[in-house]
Amino acid sequence: MYLLLSSLYLIHSSIQNQPLHNIVLPEKLSCLDVDQQATWCAAGTPSGRVYLWEIASGSLFKSFTAHYRAITVLRFHSDGQTFVTGSEDSVISIWSIPKFVHLSCEKISLNNCQDSRI
Repeated sequence: MYLLLSSLYLIHSSIQNQPLHNIVLPEKLSCLDVDQQATWCAAGTPSGRVYLWEIASGSLFKSFTAHYRAITVLRFHSDGQTFVTGSEDSVISIWSIPKFVHLSCEKISLNNCQDSRI
């Protein structure tokens, strides 16, 4: 179960009835989605930013400016490797998580960077 309360995002375990992670949000969210495998959580903001968290660790994996106006919709594809954002700037964008992982690996210069999460 996922709850969005003001600027705090709670990921709950239905078995333990306690949060797995309490994530303090950097800004107000306008939309949020979790992929079907519950690996990734992505959120869009009124400022046009996207935040992408890895659910298992609760870590913010990436944040970036995706649009120059408010993001009004964000949805994962059933493959869990892509998501789409729509904005008040009249643009729809499709984003690839494997590309984010690859770019992140290049940035930190890992020799063998095969991410098993994807």
